[in-house]
Amino acid sequence: LRKPKDEKQTSGRSTSKDASKKKPQRKSKHKCSFCPYTSPHKSHVVVHERTHTGDKPFRCLFCHKTFTQRVQLKYHETVHTGERPFRCSTCQASFNQRAHLEAHERTHTGERPFVCDTCGKAFPKKAHLKDHERLHTGEKPYKCSVCEMEFSSCSSLA
Repeated sequence: LRKPKDEKQTSGRSTSKDASKKKPQRKSKHKCSFCPYTSPHKSHVVVHERTHTGDKPFRCLFCHKTFTQRVQLKYHETVHTGERPFRCSTCQASFNQRAHLEAHERTHTGERPFVCDTCGKAFPKKAHLKDHERLHTGEKPYKCSVCEMEFSSCSSLA
């Protein structure tokens, strides 16, 4: 087995230089003030705590909708700007988020990565799996405002 020219051959022994490249394992030392959640990153706990406090410090300049994370605001603002930088290589459809592109690409590949633990049925989107799982649990979180009938998926309300 030969290594590419830009990589140096080594004797197989670990040197102090190699050991310094390994990241030390961090312990979850930062704790949520409201629940048992912990993280090695203080910033993750700060964002998590907003689920308890309801704090949404990031505001859209276009419509004033607020968000708990800056990245959520960034994605939201593409609704107003029309920016769609993620393009399907098969059909050229474009999307404002990479996750939306990836979900779309599964329509071309037929991939169904989300599998029901109860019956094994597979779905191309996580939301479709969640709707399906409610058939097993009997959960009906969607209620018609006209007749009060309850449904397991919002598409049944239409």
